[in-house]
Amino acid sequence: MIVHLPGLDVDVRVPHEWQPVPDEDLHRFVHPSGLQLTIRHFDGERGRLDVAVLPAEEVASAPAPRLAFTSAHPLIGWFGGASGEVVAVTPDGPVLARQRRGFTVGSPTEASLFPEPLVVVPGHPLTSVWIVEPSAGDLLDLPAEPSWVPERRHVPWGDEIALRLPDGVVSGVPYQELDDGFLLVGEPGLHVAEVGGPTGISRLEVGWHRDWGELVAEASEDAPDDLWCHLATLGPEVDVDTFDVRLARAIERPTIWSALAAAHGAQLGLCGIDEARRLAQEVLPDADVPTRVALLARGLTEVSSLVGVQLGRVAYDGLLRFGLGRVMSDYPEGAERWLVPGWFWVAGMGETPLAARVGGMLARAHARALCRASESRDPEAVAWLSLFAG
Repeated sequence: MIVHLPGLDVDVRVPHEWQPVPDEDLHRFVHPSGLQLTIRHFDGERGRLDVAVLPAEEVASAPAPRLAFTSAHPLIGWFGGASGEVVAVTPDGPVLARQRRGFTVGSPTEASLFPEPLVVVPGHPLTSVWIVEPSAGDLLDLPAEPSWVPERRHVPWGDEIALRLPDGVVSGVPYQELDDGFLLVGEPGLHVAEVGGPTGISRLEVGWHRDWGELVAEASEDAPDDLWCHLATLGPEVDVDTFDVRLARAIERPTIWSALAAAHGAQLGLCGIDEARRLAQEVLPDADVPTRVALLARGLTEVSSLVGVQLGRVAYDGLLRFGLGRVMSDYPEGAERWLVPGWFWVAGMGETPLAARVGGMLARAHARALCRASESRDPEAVAWLSLFAG
């Protein structure tokens, strides 16, 4: 069944094992185990969805119902157990669906209501309540996150993440306990902190990233020649002899990284700048926008390479992959390159309020990506993160 709420459609998917029962006031289902499932919704400017599983005479189990959120607008989802939120980003302002009670895990395309396997004990019904509310704004406006969620969740290794949650509990990451909460301290990478509060246990992603020089060095270890050469140029000194040998191999195959490395090689007198421009021109015909932006910023191609590109739209879409810097469940694997148009876009804004807003979102997304790279040691991810972030 599909529930139409303001700015969002919520498809409540009931497994076939549940059989519908006629009811004038709500949607009711029964399971052979004796469990009952009820669904009711309230339309209006402030929509509400209530789902309940009523116990049988004995302990019983059944497949959990699921939710799927759809909208004509992009969705940012956080399904963290006791905390669940979906934001539809619309031109008229965000629409927020927030779980007020219950337990949800998954993604906007399929979220499981209640823990699985779904086990219900007599005398203890399970309930899930979602509230949907629109608010005024624009495409860069986002609802406030829950007050206990730290704004700085992805920090340099050695820094502490302050979690203000009196009377709460934390597991999954090391911490120091305070009178009003916790200081989280962890190893490089992304981690899930399980935070217990009045409504249950919420799963929150936090992370720490390595020192930039250390991250570049580790990513370089097994990098192919073109990426190794680019990463080698990021340090204070270049081993010219090794760089010369690997650059000679790298320029045999035109890539963005061999072009950028050749440009640096020209500064060292190892090749001519025309070689770097030749490589760039061979890359351009099949290049995506991040590649064209990077080559343009390094002076290896002309501004005409961006003719027809709506840079603001591309930059915004890249930020959307990272939830505009908002709390979200899934990491957008391989999306580091799409932060590059954002940095280029902001660089052209000057010191404006819009630049500050977008720059803040980019900084949060960039810090998160650094934490992922600190555990993956992916040379290509690190190479993309090296562009325009300084």
